[in-house]
Order: sequence, then C-alpha cells, then structure tokens
Amino acid sequence: MFFQPPVDDFIFTVTLFLVVGTLLAGAFGVLARVFFLLTYDIPWVERRRNARLFKSTQLKLAAIVMQADGHTTRRELGVFKELWTELYGEKDCLRSLKKLKKLLKERIKYVDLCLDITRNIPYQSRLELLRTLFSIAAADDTSDQELSLIQDMAHYLNIQAYDFDSIFALFSHTWYGSRRQKAAPQDTPSAYWAYTALEIPPTATDEEVKKAYRRMAMKYHPDKVADMGRAAYRSATAKFQALGQAYETIKRERGIK
Repeated sequence: MFFQPPVDDFIFTVTLFLVVGTLLAGAFGVLARVFFLLTYDIPWVERRRNARLFKSTQLKLAAIVMQADGHTTRRELGVFKELWTELYGEKDCLRSLKKLKKLLKERIKYVDLCLDITRNIPYQSRLELLRTLFSIAAADDTSDQELSLIQDMAHYLNIQAYDFDSIFALFSHTWYGSRRQKAAPQDTPSAYWAYTALEIPPTATDEEVKKAYRRMAMKYHPDKVADMGRAAYRSATAKFQALGQAYETIKRERGIK
C-alpha cells in the first residue's frame, strides 16, 4: 500500500509550487522587459550601434583615400595611427590597423558605399567622415588624385559645396576661394582661408564676422553628433576648435576685440 501524505502537506506543496511559479514568471517578465529596453529603447544602446557604424565606415573611407594615388605611404599610415589612437585608443588602433591593411588589398566601390552612408548616417556625422578623408589626404600633401576622389565622394555623400569648402579650408591654409581655382587672386588677404572656413567673404563687416562665427559654432557644435559615439564627438570637437582658430585669425588681422 502506497504512502498517503497528509492533506495539509499536499495543499502546502501545491501552494508552494504556485507561489514559486508565479514569482519565476514575474521574474522572467521583468528580465524580458529589461532585455527589450536594453535592445530597443535605451538611447545609449543606439549610440553604440551608431558608433560601430561610424567607425567601420570611417575605416573603409580611409582605405579608399589611401588607394587614390596607387600606393600607401608611411606618412599616411602614421597619420592614420595618430588619428585612430586619438579617437579610439591605442589598443583599438592596433586592431583597426590590421583591418585597414586587409581593406587596402581590396578595391572598394566607393560610390555604392557613399550612397549607403548617405541613407544611414546623418548629415553632421557625414561631415566628420569628410574630415577623416582630408586628414589622411593631408598626410603627404593632398594630391590631385586624392582631391578629385574626395570631391567625388563628397558629391555622393550629398555634402553641400559650402560645407566642403569650409572643412577643406581648415586643412589647407594656402587654399583660396573656390576649390576650382588654381591660384589665389592677387588682392586676397592672408586670412582668406579663415573667411572660407566661416563661409563668409573677406568683404564682410566686423559684425558679420561675429555673426558668422556664432552661426558656425551652433552649426558645428559637437553635441550635433553625440548620437554617433565618442569618436564622432571628439572629431567634431577638433573641428569646433579649428573654427575658433579661424575666427581668432580674422580678429587678429582686423584688430577686432
């Protein structure tokens, strides 16, 4: 004859199972909600995704520019290391350098890549990608092939001409006027690059200069790219500081206080 547990013990056991089951179901629901929040709702998760996209895109674009004149120089690799270390740290730089060397052996279709970037990356962040291209190209003096390539890439990145000119001016202080000009007009001031960077003509009044700087400071503020991660933010900060230098150059030339 089988052992029959007391009725009270049986009810206790069933009740215990129900309570434990309810608690486990509740805990599972909480964990599922947390997972959902971490995956879809929390802004920092989206920023991490954007940061990965920004970095991978940045790496591919750098490789394309390095391939422009048919060979990669040590100075270009040196600038890449310096830039990557500043933006991502030394350890990440070493890992990214290995990926870069693999990309340099490929022929990347930059038109398709740029169109994809335009669809998936905001305009302000695309301007930071353009800065990366000029940083690499300026490593050993921007060649005609590199400049032509960057212009073409900027077109497919849907970057406006005045933004292109402004950023280019920050990298080339001897460059004057439209990027199609071969030489500077004879009567251009030495700070012409600074006017180009602020997107104003040298004939602008002092008040217009001040207004232009305030406008550019708002337009290129690092907070505009905060959603793309720390590297984009640091890049934008460097550009923001360069605009400040352009403004100070004009102020010194004009004696503005």
